[in-house]
Amino acid sequence: MKPKYLSMFTWTDDDTNGNYDLNIGKTNNIGELDLSDDEAKNLVRNLVDALFLGEHVTLRIRKEYDS
Repeated sequence: MKPKYLSMFTWTDDDTNGNYDLNIGKTNNIGELDLSDDEAKNLVRNLVDALFLGEHVTLRIRKEYDS
């Protein structure tokens, strides 16, 4: 199975184009996304920060890495 890449971006009602994509990680050969403790903490921190600021969060799955 080819890896897929997970990223997130935030947006507001006033700025629906959203902010930068934050690359989270890629799936392994059986389709799971394994995050280290630090990667998981960063993901949660970014989610909480965005929600605290009143932003919406979109998670995006891509077939190719988006640098």
